[in-house]
Amino acid sequence: MVEEQEIKSVTISINDLIYGQVKELGKRMDRLEVHLDKIETRMDKQDEKIEKLDAKIDRTRNELNGRIDKLSDKIDAMHNEIKSSTGHISIANISTVGIALAVIYSVLK
Repeated sequence: MVEEQEIKSVTISINDLIYGQVKELGKRMDRLEVHLDKIETRMDKQDEKIEKLDAKIDRTRNELNGRIDKLSDKIDAMHNEIKSSTGHISIANISTVGIALAVIYSVLK
């Protein structure tokens, strides 16, 4: 015997279709929000790393500026010392020439 299957007709209204789509969109929105939260967390971590690197760059820049200032001071001191010693050498040369002229003058006189 063949059993007869009863076929029932299911009617779906437009409201039911819209409700199903809204529920599906809600699930997708929830997944997107979770994904965005993860991305925001990663971005916050990257921002912290960038801030630490910026602070390190500032410290290094300040240290280099200090070293450059010290080096500049040393160069200025050496320049002044060279100018001073050149002046002393000139004075010594003039004194030697003066003494030599005095000796020549006294010999000729």
